[in-house]
Amino acid sequence: MNETKSEKNERSTVARPPELSFRLPSLGEIGTTLLGWSSDEIQKQLSLSTEILLITANDHEFVACYSYMKNVKPTHSDSLGRVYFGNFGDDNNVRVALIVSSRQGPTSAVIAVKNAAEILHPKVILFVGICATMKPEKAKLGDVVISAKLATYADKKVRKDGSVEYRGSKEDVSRNMGQLILSAAHGWKPPLNDPNSLTVQVHRDAVMLSGPELVNNLERRQELGNSFQDALGLEMEGAGLYAAARDIGVEWGVIKAVSDFGDGSKTATEEWQPFASVMAISVVRNMFQYEDVIKNWPHYKDKELSEADGKPGGSNSCTDGAQSLEGTANGDVSRVHKVAGTSMSPTEQKSLLCGKCEKKRVSQLPDDRNYWPIYKMEIGCLEKIYKLLDLDDRSAESLMVALGGFSVNDADLIKKECMPSGCGIAKKALDKWGTSNTKNNVGALKKILEKTMKRMDVVEEIEYWKELHVCHGCGVKLN
Repeated sequence: MNETKSEKNERSTVARPPELSFRLPSLGEIGTTLLGWSSDEIQKQLSLSTEILLITANDHEFVACYSYMKNVKPTHSDSLGRVYFGNFGDDNNVRVALIVSSRQGPTSAVIAVKNAAEILHPKVILFVGICATMKPEKAKLGDVVISAKLATYADKKVRKDGSVEYRGSKEDVSRNMGQLILSAAHGWKPPLNDPNSLTVQVHRDAVMLSGPELVNNLERRQELGNSFQDALGLEMEGAGLYAAARDIGVEWGVIKAVSDFGDGSKTATEEWQPFASVMAISVVRNMFQYEDVIKNWPHYKDKELSEADGKPGGSNSCTDGAQSLEGTANGDVSRVHKVAGTSMSPTEQKSLLCGKCEKKRVSQLPDDRNYWPIYKMEIGCLEKIYKLLDLDDRSAESLMVALGGFSVNDADLIKKECMPSGCGIAKKALDKWGTSNTKNNVGALKKILEKTMKRMDVVEEIEYWKELHVCHGCGVKLN
């Protein structure tokens, strides 16, 4: 990936960022009064449990996040350092905590995440701030990059001839976050004094590349770009966040905005760091400004869910908390994909019919839901699966090709019916495929998703549905 002429021109003539619609506070204006950890105000915050934990890695990121919080209550924890409790939302109903990681990089991120989760019990943990762009012509200064997928590069093999084989992982963001980021930019307006001064894009289906290096060298960036050609952003903390969050079973995400090119021109783009930090947190606030968005997400170590399910974080985490952290000191992330089993015994599952199905004496579907028809899945889960599969660029193979059984005319007709947005293709394709043969059931779809399409995000939705308490006749969710 050689540097283009436009990249060279952009590096040599970096414009100043436009003016924000508000003034950022200075560090000297923040936390001038500190509340004791044992004070009534802080103990009340702890008893309520944090919903969103924001972690930042430098002063610009911290100040930007602080500026978007309301009713801020600063305190000090021996384990976490300064902690700032506050709220998001016009009604101040979304509880937020803000901390600063001791250093940049994956190792400090792992420590910060695990220590904070044990004390604050958040529903979701987010690293918010700045990143470099891997593709300057696509993700420009100020653009927001959201980690729909997180790729790591620290684990590598150096061959005898000196060539490098990267062995890092590429993982989907957690289940609830994966749904929420689809609408991250809905209703969002960048906080600019002049709305026409800059067009800021939100890249909500991006691959974020993460590792232990602070890259400020064009050759190194291009080397990484050649090996990770779909990566859009480059940062340092995501690998540690992912490793820790998956280990403890909590929702997570990396939301950062572009502040440099990672090519040796970091000094020339320094003024973009506070600007980019504000763009990132403004998108986060837009995503979580309504209480209902996060209301049903489980807290880490939710008392009502943790022990019965045998895992922290409840059933939404889709893991049993047994993920490996081996190698995270160097930014390596090893994932063991395990799905928690239902706590009900097979005998308890054999009388699951809703009132209507009992009156009609409907035949019960088998206990093993792999044999269920796709259309019998609970409607909410099915709608999520349709939406995810409409994001065809996430798939190693397109849906209709992977499913098979579609003629060229059939495929063209479905695509034309769903033009121009492409939304609805997955529903039409799965409805046709799932009813064409009794063998085209949930289990068959899952195998295709795993082996052909490589869509573990959709597989997680299926496993989540398997844990729901649903009618074994019509599939409706039971109370």
